[in-house]
Amino acid sequence: DRFFTHRPFDNWSVGIKLQIPLWNRTANAQLSEANLRFAESQTRLRALRDQIEAEVRDAVRETVTANKRIDAARETVRFTQEQLDATRRKLEAGLTTSYDVLQVLDDLDKARTNEIKALMDYNVGQGRVRLAEGSLLEKYNIELRRPPRYRFQ
Repeated sequence: DRFFTHRPFDNWSVGIKLQIPLWNRTANAQLSEANLRFAESQTRLRALRDQIEAEVRDAVRETVTANKRIDAARETVRFTQEQLDATRRKLEAGLTTSYDVLQVLDDLDKARTNEIKALMDYNVGQGRVRLAEGSLLEKYNIELRRPPRYRFQ
């Protein structure tokens, strides 16, 4: 009865949705974003490698310098010890005063202190080299099976 009326399809509707991607802009944008992230991570990796290389070079340079300072300090101690012996002989001969002997003793103490400081700097430098290389745990045969859990409060 309704089918044969003047306007039988009043309550009906038909629709077609057609999507055609033109130039695939979304995928191209996602690809560009991924390429930028990759390039950024490559740049960060190169910067990190450069930083590590610089730290290792600096630590090695400091260690070599400290080693040379040890040699120089030992020579200074040896020279000052010889000077002390000569000053004591002069004192026994009456050619100098006890003040001069005390002055040379003070110089000898300073030279020994510089030698000890150079030894400490050398040891610290070796530790810095191992730390920068990442071989500090290997040096002392320490193996971490699980990374430690840190809790900060």
